[in-house]
Amino acid sequence: MSKSNSTPDVELLANSFLNYAGALIVVLDKEGRIVQFNRASEELSGLTFDEVKGKFPWDTVLPPEDAETIRVNAFETLARNPQALSGSYTNYWVTKNDGRALIKWVNSLVLDDQGKMSYMTSIGVDITERRLNEKKLESSEARLKEAQRLAKIGSWELDLIDNTLVWSDEIFNIFEIDQAQFGASYEAFLDGIHPDDRDRVNRAYSDSLINQSPYEIVHRLQMKDGSIKFVRETCESFFDTEGKPLRSVGTVQDITELHKVEDELKRHRDHLEEIVEERTAEMKAARDEAERANLAKSEFLSRMSHELRTPMNAILGFGQILEMNSDELNDNQRNSVKSILEAGSHLLGLINEMLDLAKIEAGKMEVSLAEIPVENVLNQCVSLISTDAKLRHLNIVDNVSNKGYTIQADFNRSKQVLLNILSNAMKYNRDYGSITLNCEIINKQYLRICITDTGIGLSKDEIAKLFTSFERLNTNVNVEGAGIGLVISKSLIELMGGNIGVESVPGEGSTFWVEFLLPNT
Repeated sequence: MSKSNSTPDVELLANSFLNYAGALIVVLDKEGRIVQFNRASEELSGLTFDEVKGKFPWDTVLPPEDAETIRVNAFETLARNPQALSGSYTNYWVTKNDGRALIKWVNSLVLDDQGKMSYMTSIGVDITERRLNEKKLESSEARLKEAQRLAKIGSWELDLIDNTLVWSDEIFNIFEIDQAQFGASYEAFLDGIHPDDRDRVNRAYSDSLINQSPYEIVHRLQMKDGSIKFVRETCESFFDTEGKPLRSVGTVQDITELHKVEDELKRHRDHLEEIVEERTAEMKAARDEAERANLAKSEFLSRMSHELRTPMNAILGFGQILEMNSDELNDNQRNSVKSILEAGSHLLGLINEMLDLAKIEAGKMEVSLAEIPVENVLNQCVSLISTDAKLRHLNIVDNVSNKGYTIQADFNRSKQVLLNILSNAMKYNRDYGSITLNCEIINKQYLRICITDTGIGLSKDEIAKLFTSFERLNTNVNVEGAGIGLVISKSLIELMGGNIGVESVPGEGSTFWVEFLLPNT
């Protein structure tokens, strides 16, 4: 066998080692020039061996801001002290696209026959990712430590094999113990617990080991100065396949302030409950008294209205007889009869309103719903006010009757509601003004009829009291009424499933709107 077939090619093996070693390998001559630059170095730096051969690393692969320091500390120091033979150094390398990689180097010297440096061989490992992970871990640990401090919660771990206890810094703060003086053990932990709670805590832990279940307990700590802290402790243990406990981990949270707040809240809650009970009893008594008074009022109104209506009908009857025979009366007598009939009609209207109010408050008002053409209701209402409206030169614009709408309502009660609003629009209007009726569909469920006047309008305070019994729309206007018409109207429209409301601008007029249910809704 020839020599070439039996003897390994040393140079080939060396190059193979250099290129496939997996680490960065750079060889410098005694001047510091690059004489070897393996494939891993090429891939990281983005430079070929031919591009860096014979050049200094501080001119090619080292960051300019660090080059001189690295040259002195990593090359010159070792080169001047060949007896050291090797040394380590960590520095940044310039990578592709002007990036940076942190490399940990082991530098070794190759000496000549006189013991002087011939070459320096540097073997480097890229530790950029490891250093980033270390920093992330340090940052994470710092954040955890800060979070524990802010939350006043610490963590612990007890190794049950060798009985060693490890606490986080915050538990030392909670227990007010110097780490240097603390004998880390479960017994030392028990020593910090209030004597009266010690057995309970120990039993909870022992039971958790027996039952192999976690636990949570609130107990006290007794400080060296005698002060007391309240803590919430949690614990979970881990076992081997045979059920033998291996270690326990848990947390301790200082809840002293929370406990104080809870105690204070409990005192306030107990006091509040006493106040509520007293106020409830007072309100119940007031409610019962109000109900009795309201019942008495309703009964009084009902009785009085009935008692007044009978003689009033008689008065109106005699007045009508006199009116029928007015030819036999002189002018003064005819005017007197007219005054009797007008006053009597007004008084009878008030009596009827009182009766309606009494029925509503007693819950005895009933409505009978049916499908009603809006035109029929409005025509009657407009007809009833038209004579007085002409005397005031009021223009009535009806944009509703000709639309052909039908509503679900009680005919008489819907007429009563609309007539009341139209009457108010006339009474509180200005001479030569107008009353306009419009309508729109609301949510496909209601027909809203809007009645707009050009009258004096209402302030916010007046609107707030508008639907209150015996409140007049405007006390500065001399009109007849007891102030219960709108109260009755609101109750009636709500009994029919509708709504009522108002929008107004003082000095410009008001718009009262009434919503009636549409059929089949």
